[in-house]
Amino acid sequence: NNPTAASIPNGLLTLIHKDWKYFTEVKIINGILDCERGEAIQIVHIPSTNISLVNLHLDFTHSVSQSKMVHDKFHQLLGDYSKSPSIIVGDFNADYKIYNEFQWNEYKNVFQEEKIIPTCYFDPFWNRTNSSIDYICYDSKKVQLIQCGKGWNDSDRSLEDALKTFGSDHLIIWAIFYFSPINL
Repeated sequence: NNPTAASIPNGLLTLIHKDWKYFTEVKIINGILDCERGEAIQIVHIPSTNISLVNLHLDFTHSVSQSKMVHDKFHQLLGDYSKSPSIIVGDFNADYKIYNEFQWNEYKNVFQEEKIIPTCYFDPFWNRTNSSIDYICYDSKKVQLIQCGKGWNDSDRSLEDALKTFGSDHLIIWAIFYFSPINL
């Protein structure tokens, strides 16, 4: 689960159901954003619909430069397939205040600000509070959010709880979208 040559372990996981009607045509493209920091990108592209999902692992540095780096890498890996991704997900390693500075302003977070609860549970050694650093963002002109959720919806959990339940310091987050045929 370490897609880069970086010394820091990290990983990207995108689950695709084998009975999904686009399963046979989906293209998965993997790339490295920054090898030293372990930043990775995975694109799931459906050519017939021109819909793309971008899965990211970012090591927070500066949101504006990261946004440009992600945007440039997306276009480099996909070429002329798509003007822009439909859905952007992943570990941005940035809390919602910093996330809001991300340059792709047309994207909405599936978790509204008032509903934000932790998605990552830090080791007490680091003296950091649990925080929301994982996001699912979407272009509301291309897709419609139907439903979203998290592994659990309370903030009184611990790193130990997360590791026992999910095998990770991050919670599972999910969303269901409707892809309008008009926008395809």
